[in-house]
Amino acid sequence: MSDKKGNAAIYARYSSDRQSPTSIEDQVRLCQELALREGYEVQSEHVFSDRAITGTKAGLALREGFAQLARAIKSGEIRCVIIEEISRAGRELMTLVSFLEELDKRNVRLLVRSSGLDSFAENFKGYFSILMGMAVQESVNIRHRTSRGMMGVLERGGMIGYPPFGYQLVPRVDEVSGKGATFIVDEPQAALVKEMFEARVAGLSFNKIAKSMQMRGIPIPRRKQKENGGFWRPGTVKQLLSNTLYKGIFTWNGSNFAKAAAKKKGRPLKTIEFARPELQIIATNLWEAAQSKPGQNPRKGYKHAYNRRVTCGVCQSKTSLHYRGSVVILMCASCDSRRRALDTTNNFSQVSVRALDSLIADIFASIEPLGVMENYRSMLLALVNNDNAEEMENLTRRCRELERRISTVAKMLTRNEGDGASLSDAYERLAAEKDATESRMQSLVRTQNQVSPATIEAHLQSLNPFWYLKELFSKHLDPALANELIGRIFPEIIFRKVDKNNSHWVVHVNLAELQLPGVQSAIPQVGTVEFEYRVRCNRRAPTSYEPELVSHRLLRDYEAVVSASAESGYLETEAAQAV
Repeated sequence: MSDKKGNAAIYARYSSDRQSPTSIEDQVRLCQELALREGYEVQSEHVFSDRAITGTKAGLALREGFAQLARAIKSGEIRCVIIEEISRAGRELMTLVSFLEELDKRNVRLLVRSSGLDSFAENFKGYFSILMGMAVQESVNIRHRTSRGMMGVLERGGMIGYPPFGYQLVPRVDEVSGKGATFIVDEPQAALVKEMFEARVAGLSFNKIAKSMQMRGIPIPRRKQKENGGFWRPGTVKQLLSNTLYKGIFTWNGSNFAKAAAKKKGRPLKTIEFARPELQIIATNLWEAAQSKPGQNPRKGYKHAYNRRVTCGVCQSKTSLHYRGSVVILMCASCDSRRRALDTTNNFSQVSVRALDSLIADIFASIEPLGVMENYRSMLLALVNNDNAEEMENLTRRCRELERRISTVAKMLTRNEGDGASLSDAYERLAAEKDATESRMQSLVRTQNQVSPATIEAHLQSLNPFWYLKELFSKHLDPALANELIGRIFPEIIFRKVDKNNSHWVVHVNLAELQLPGVQSAIPQVGTVEFEYRVRCNRRAPTSYEPELVSHRLLRDYEAVVSASAESGYLETEAAQAV
């Protein structure tokens, strides 16, 4: 045991998997007793906890108490962390490894009450690895037990999950567990389901069916926690009509979520069907006829360089590509669905790719005349001259601010305040900015002794925007390779349609990626130029676009993330006011 004593922190957690709220108080009490025996003092502000949040990766963003503990460790306020058992810190391998590395780096002691582990003791890491593996395995076991229990409910005639549109959830006494639930048909909603199936078989598109439901004020399935209750989308109708429960069959692992998860992990998905004739709403032949109707034309975006490279400035969704004869359109599907559902006449959610083509050509042509390379040279020379004290101070201040904002958003997510999807997106954007800021700080320190004026000049000589301009617009370039180049050279492309003939763009250009292929350079990946443009469609020649440069500025790599987030928010606010 270390002779050095000081403040200790306690972390407690119970998950929604199996424990009760009283578990927090029990864990804290036992850890306080251990702190007293070891000679540590525990201040009330150093007792952190998370209630009803899983310890897996899915719950990490919601663990506000764990985030506060991490900040206390980094600030140097505490010299020891006490937990009741290792699984309280987490059940994900990488989470536990990162936690231990942070403690070790800052010489903070870890005490685990249940197993007696002490990070200052000999052979600690060996024992810790064993317990860490057991905690991770227990997480896997919990998932298996949960799946097994759900399967048992289905085999005994019960139902699981949230009832689809057309059904209600009612209690049902299970002969094994003594509790449970099942579905019953909601007759008014069932009539609407029949109507949608018949309309689909009659030839109506998903969009027309969704628009009809929206105009009649029918609440959407699993109504969103918003004042307007959300709106019907073509995808909502498509997913509803593909549900096998309407023909009296519940399909285990038949949801789009299960299919997407299996595809992401690269594992086969086994589906099991359970007959539920009492829940049949649609005749089998009608259900099959609705599935055989042709859907929308398949998207061809994967064959295009701009596929998922352009962000909508209104909702921050990635745009998709649609083909109208020989014309290729960049479209925000989310905004377009909203426009159709609300029956608005504006069509500001789409723009021709030719507008972006003209914009990119103008950017490449403007790099030299605007003196961008000279500014880039000055920025790189500042690294050599170690002229970055002010920047390091600003970065440190920004990191603290981001930690505060992340904490606020995490707290709102935990309390279910506001729109969960928007808060999750905000959390990811803030976390990305914080990572970029920390990366920039590390880059400043790492590159001071690696870069010289000679290497900078050699790097600048290897940059050739016109070579990439020719390559990107070459008809012989593979679309997949062109898409990769667009992503590397233009990390952010944000657009918003202002009116029928004008669009507003913010484009970030990564100068380091303009280096000719095959050239090796020790220059760090820093330096992004932000271009702001307005692109006008020539009314006399609708296929001709005229880009107009509004402003440009050289950013650091971390500033690019900040600027993109701020610009997205600006565009969203401005567009919302316009609507």
